[in-house]
Amino acid sequence: MVLKYFSAKTYMALIVMMLILSSCGSMRKANRVEEKTRADGSKKRDKELIEKYEQLIGININAEKSLKLYKSVDAWMGTPYKYANATKQGTDCSGLVFNLYQEVYEMNLPRSTDDQYKITDKVKQKNLQEGHLVFFKIEKGKKVSHVGLYLGNNKFIHSSTSKGVRIDDLTSDYYYKTYIGGGEPKP
Repeated sequence: MVLKYFSAKTYMALIVMMLILSSCGSMRKANRVEEKTRADGSKKRDKELIEKYEQLIGININAEKSLKLYKSVDAWMGTPYKYANATKQGTDCSGLVFNLYQEVYEMNLPRSTDDQYKITDKVKQKNLQEGHLVFFKIEKGKKVSHVGLYLGNNKFIHSSTSKGVRIDDLTSDYYYKTYIGGGEPKP
């Protein structure tokens, strides 16, 4: 009989090896289940994020096309205003737009509002599209002094000097009176 030739230690080693090898398949299955659970959770969070901004902006958002934008928008919302800065600890309007364009469109814009205005192909307000820049003349003596990023349905994200990064409406009295143009920045 073959069993006579093996010691008790050998039998234990074989049993341990069989347990380890059989558990590898279980581990792979557990990892796949964990990955699927994580992916399902991520999809759910993405869906909730899009629904949040659909409600806020008042339009249906193409999640496939715009998810990256709204993830960035959400990450910047509430950031305080800080002149000549472009971080999540504080940003001015051109710094916000500069960062959003890098994060979402992988495009480097100039850092100043004036230079961003100069490289923008202007369109009529009714033809603005998601991702276009919108410009305002708020300060006297300057041709352009404020910029935001258009989201749709007359809504845009910007860094307000008094309230930080937020979404406002182009048709509100203040922005309607100070709006000077918008369009797509040229690379």
